[in-house]
Amino acid sequence: MALADLKDDGDYKLVVVDQSGKLKIYMGTNVIYNEKLSLEKTGSQQTPCGLQTFYDSTKKPMIPIIAVAAGSAIYYFQSFQPLLRFELPYIQFSQEEKDIWQKLNHITPDQDLTLLTDRLFAMREGGTTLSTISAELLSLESVPE
Repeated sequence: MALADLKDDGDYKLVVVDQSGKLKIYMGTNVIYNEKLSLEKTGSQQTPCGLQTFYDSTKKPMIPIIAVAAGSAIYYFQSFQPLLRFELPYIQFSQEEKDIWQKLNHITPDQDLTLLTDRLFAMREGGTTLSTISAELLSLESVPE
């Protein structure tokens, strides 16, 4: 959900997309817009997981673009009309990285997490391109409880 001035009239409205893919605009407690978005990929409806509004120019009237993340794509809408769809690139994990993450899923509190993170670190130092989530894991200073 986000607050946005949808008509450049100084009146901010609450913009929400629900799990069924309906875009709802609230003014106060009233729903003033309620439409199903077309979030389709190869015939199947994608479940939205995020929404953000932003402005792509400073020309008047400043009408925001609504970006909706669903599946592996980001759908852009302006004036409630589809603008474009950006498909996120598929990331191929190495088999060794997959194995490490499978072991991380089944780690118990008495097992040492550093052995698995050391293997990820060694892979990165050896020139293997790691996924974003592996790079984020290696950047943590301490493991949250």
